[in-house]
Amino acid sequence: MRGTNDDLEHDLQALFQEVGIAAKAAGTALAIFIDELQYVEEDQLAALITALHRTEQQQLPVVLVGAGLPQLRMFLGNAKSYAERLFDFPEIGPLRDQDAQLAIEKPITDENEEIEDEALQQILSVTKGYPYFLQTWGSKTWLAADESPIDVDDVERASAVAVATLDESFFLVRFDRCTAHFTGEAGVSRP
Repeated sequence: MRGTNDDLEHDLQALFQEVGIAAKAAGTALAIFIDELQYVEEDQLAALITALHRTEQQQLPVVLVGAGLPQLRMFLGNAKSYAERLFDFPEIGPLRDQDAQLAIEKPITDENEEIEDEALQQILSVTKGYPYFLQTWGSKTWLAADESPIDVDDVERASAVAVATLDESFFLVRFDRCTAHFTGEAGVSRP
């Protein structure tokens, strides 16, 4: 590969171009998967977008599959104005009822254990099919259960822990980004 020039945008373009050329010559492709893309800093997003745009212009087999929160579209547009035209932004909402049910039941049955229908329905009701909530409630309920079948009492014990987990991992990050005007305090502190 050509030497670097200590400029991320140019270096990443050169890297993607070289890898894209090699992939094309080998009859394959490079797929890059990035989760939580909304946390990538703007200058790094700009470099990534520029490199991907260049490989697209040269019809090189390089693709990015990124996942992130809904504001990702805005962040990409802020990094490079043409980004919104460069990418597709399919939105993933709540799972359908049968898929949400399967997401809870399958891991349990794979372990040769059972969950009572009422307990399953309680999890489905509280999570509304939202994948991250299903994962959290499923995990916390599994840990709360002493025996099979998992019952409503297990779900109720797990719910307090699930809510605390979501408050800490899911909502706290978003709350920390709120302005002082929105939170009503200049310096918001939490335990």
